[in-house]
Amino acid sequence: MVYGAKNKILYFNGKSMDYAMFGYGEESLLIIPGLGDGIATVKGMAQTLSLSYRTLARRYKVYVFSRIYELPEKYSTKEMAADIAEAMEVLNISQVNVLGVSQGGMIAQYLALDFPDKIQKLILAVTTGSMNALSKKELNIG
Repeated sequence: MVYGAKNKILYFNGKSMDYAMFGYGEESLLIIPGLGDGIATVKGMAQTLSLSYRTLARRYKVYVFSRIYELPEKYSTKEMAADIAEAMEVLNISQVNVLGVSQGGMIAQYLALDFPDKIQKLILAVTTGSMNALSKKELNIG
């Protein structure tokens, strides 16, 4: 296995989610992927991810979480963050650096707001699909 890559399923509180883990670092990095993950989960992707993120795998123990199976109707990004926090508890991950990409960035923001003691550093990438009128006004665009 490349960089100790493992594919797993986590069961907690009547829920389950796929996750991948790899890397040998002393610090942990949690990657929360974007909405596309809802279509293609990280199931079976640990080795591919470990090769793609080999620089990170040398520095961190990396976790990549999918969304839970059987998403409830009107399941919010705030609720997704709470599920991730619960998954971290089950896996004994006390503090972590978080990289949130796209919708994962929205989830990561709630994770940092609602569970600040779990976050060492927060990295956000492309966290919105488009700008609304308020964001354009705040940035003095159009």
